[in-house]
Formats: sequence, C-alpha cells, structure tokens
Amino acid sequence: MTFVVPRELYIRNNWGGFIGFADTPPAAPYPIKVLINDVEKGTFTVDPNGTTSMSSLTRTKLVPGDRVSLLTPAYVDATMADLSLTLVFDRQELA
Repeated sequence: MTFVVPRELYIRNNWGGFIGFADTPPAAPYPIKVLINDVEKGTFTVDPNGTTSMSSLTRTKLVPGDRVSLLTPAYVDATMADLSLTLVFDRQELA
C-alpha cells in the first residue's frame, strides 16, 4: 500500500493517533516495513492477539508528492486476515 501525500503533513512523534487491528490475527508477530520515499522509517507489527504496534519515530514533515508505503515481508502468514489501519497526520496549520 502506498499513500501519496497531497499537501504538507506531519507524522506525529511515535506515530501518535495510529491504530490498527487484525480481525483474524497472524500465527506469529508479522512485521510490515514503513517506508517514506523508499527509505525505511519504521516497522508496524501485527501481533498474534490481533493488536498492532509501531516502532518509534520522531515527528516527520511530509511534502506534496512524498510517498508513505507499507511493505509486507516476502513470506505470507496465511492465518492473518482483515487488517485495518488508521494513520493520523497533522496538517501544516495545526503543526
């Protein structure tokens, strides 16, 4: 999945406001890389209990055209299904 930034936005410290959940969780922790413009900036992990966690990150400015991508591992966890994510950004006016 790739989100193309439409306007100046900021990712909050430690992905503040981010939430995620897997209705059918993976058998083992499932790491998903978070990349900004093809540079790894963190890891989003889906845990066997269905909850999610993110690695730490300092507040990050994004400009129009930047790409925020989620990259799954080369292996597939056939048990995981129905993953929901909400990424929260601050707009320039609120930063």
